[in-house]
Amino acid sequence: MDDPQKDEALPQPVTAPLPHDVRAPTLARCFLHQNRDGLPQALIENAELLTSELVTNAVLHGQPPIAMELAVTPTTLDVAIDDGGPNLPVLDTSAVSGTQPHGRGLQIVDTIANQWGVQKGPRGNGKRVWFRLFARSS
Repeated sequence: MDDPQKDEALPQPVTAPLPHDVRAPTLARCFLHQNRDGLPQALIENAELLTSELVTNAVLHGQPPIAMELAVTPTTLDVAIDDGGPNLPVLDTSAVSGTQPHGRGLQIVDTIANQWGVQKGPRGNGKRVWFRLFARSS
C-alpha cells in the first residue's frame, strides 16, 4: 500500500530580494502578507515583528544582497533572511539597559519564535538567520 504522506509535497519556499536600505522591513512585511496562506492572525503578527527585527539587523549589520525566503504549511511558517555579511549574529543574554535604543532584536526572536537559528550561507558566503512559528491548534 502506498504511503499517503509520500505523495504530500513539501511546501515550495518563495523568495524575494530586499533592498539594503530602510525600505527593507516594510517590503518584507508586505511579502509576508502576500504569502500568508490562511495562517492565524496572531501568528502573522508575531511573524511581522520577528521579520522586521531580522531584516533590520541585516540592513544595519549585514551586507548586500539581502533576500527573504518563506515556507508556509497549514501549521508552520518558516522565515529566513539572507545577507552577504560574513559575521554571524550572537544572542547576547546579558541584561540590556532599558535606556539603550538597540540590542534587543535577537532576544525578541529567541522569546517569540518556536525555533530559530543562524547558519553560514552557501559556499561560505554570507549568512542566513531564520525562525519557525507553529500555528496553535484550537
